[in-house]
Amino acid sequence: MEISKLPVKLGKEPLVEAVFELRFEAATPASTLLPGVFFGAFGPSSIAMSRLPGADLPAQLRAMDPNLQFAPLVRLDWQEFMILIGDQSVAVACKLPYPGWAKFQPAIMKVFEIAAGTGLVQSMSRYSMKYVNLVRKDSVSDQVASLDWEVRLGKHRLEAESAVLRVELVKGDLVQAVQILTAAQAQVNGAEGTQKGIVVDVDSICNLSNRDFSVFAKELPERLETIHQATKAMFFECLTPAMFEELEPIYD
Repeated sequence: MEISKLPVKLGKEPLVEAVFELRFEAATPASTLLPGVFFGAFGPSSIAMSRLPGADLPAQLRAMDPNLQFAPLVRLDWQEFMILIGDQSVAVACKLPYPGWAKFQPAIMKVFEIAAGTGLVQSMSRYSMKYVNLVRKDSVSDQVASLDWEVRLGKHRLEAESAVLRVELVKGDLVQAVQILTAAQAQVNGAEGTQKGIVVDVDSICNLSNRDFSVFAKELPERLETIHQATKAMFFECLTPAMFEELEPIYD
């Protein structure tokens, strides 16, 4: 479904995960330096730190495995957000309920400004915005009917079956990886019991060829708005008009 104007927010918020990530080349592993920097910037009473499982792996192993090079090693709980720090990555994730872009965007900028002030980052390799949505529907047939798609295997058309679908779409400078999972169940913070529905995972990625950090810093505010709008629009494209209205879009 295409819409001419994106809503500011939804009355029935489907977001269960929102993460913005930066990947870069660093002179020193960011996981060893940045936690202390954020403690100093925000104050120790404002942050709680925990080590993630990847931190227990040897640094040499993490450096050799492409799947581990950017894995978060440290988590900092800060207000409504989490700061996830790897050896060559920093991400900002929202706690639930989603606080909205008006709060998420300044938090990303603040974290980026603090990291930039260390002189740690040499060049940028990519940035991404990931939104995971749970469209709540109890029956699988209703879940399948809520999306604007047609899936057929041989002569069989998907109507009420469990399925996982992943598609990568190139839109300008972005690669948008869209993954859809039917018959999903999740425990969502702030909600009672297990929520049933269809997961629509949109990961918008912009790869950079060793972008100069000082240049990227000037471009970030505009790039942030662009990737946010693109990620939100991609999710709405997946919905039928009826499902979109059911989420109660709110405009300015």
